[in-house]
Amino acid sequence: MKMSSFLLVSLFLTLGVKTSYGQCRAIKESVKLHWTGYKFTTKTPVSGQFTKIGFTNPVSANLTEWLRQLNFKIDTTSLISGNEVRDAKLLKYVFNTLLSKNQIQGQTLSVLKTTPLAGTSRVEINLNSKQRIKLDWDIKKKNNKVLLTAIGRINLITHGMGQNWSDIHSQCLLLHTGTDKVAQTWTDVEVKITAQMTKACL
Repeated sequence: MKMSSFLLVSLFLTLGVKTSYGQCRAIKESVKLHWTGYKFTTKTPVSGQFTKIGFTNPVSANLTEWLRQLNFKIDTTSLISGNEVRDAKLLKYVFNTLLSKNQIQGQTLSVLKTTPLAGTSRVEINLNSKQRIKLDWDIKKKNNKVLLTAIGRINLITHGMGQNWSDIHSQCLLLHTGTDKVAQTWTDVEVKITAQMTKACL
């Protein structure tokens, strides 16, 4: 039996088979969540991030399995956009009035791998109600690091935040009025998640 096990391991090494099963996970301190909203009829971006994100980080066999087990919690009071006045308005008129009270929770519902290094995840998030969004993700190696990027979009109207959008638009009428004298606060927001993963995820 011992000889058989020895021969099996030797065969794996000879063929170059990976034996790092169960080593895929995120490097926790590398995880970032950025958001981009838009103003003016020219759709000028306004970006920021949340700095406090809690998430499950199970040691998994591969990236797909890791994504399937992903649950997360975002502390919306950790919002920063580089403008304290804007941050205060967003907190007061958008996030403080969420039914979830300064917190956004979510979980992965499904993962579809479309290529060896890319795919789509369906994620349920709890805003004013449970809503589903699509995240398109890819993973690649850059400067000897394995990097995961996931991008999705939330429409504030269709995702149960119409009143939140109306409130922030009213508060920012002058700031969101462009050279054409039209006040525009767009309802769509892009979310972008980046993380460095262990090499076993690739």
